[in-house]
Amino acid sequence: MTIEPRNKDWTEFEIASDSGNTYTVRFAGRPSPDSDARLWDCDCPAGRHGRHCRHIDAVADWVDTHADGASADSAGRPERSK
Repeated sequence: MTIEPRNKDWTEFEIASDSGNTYTVRFAGRPSPDSDARLWDCDCPAGRHGRHCRHIDAVADWVDTHADGASADSAGRPERSK
């Protein structure tokens, strides 16, 4: 999979899957102001049906790998947005 941030604050990503399809994973907020969890949405078929997908996991792994001290707030394990 190829992952590219669409903006500088890492709230939207374009992901090219191994099947050749391109999807968008978006940061959808936090479940509560004091939570470290991050909620993500994906426009793949699974994501459109409200299921957690591998694209969200791939973006979370990418963020964990690319985050430095200044961007650490962008890291964190994803949850499916409701």
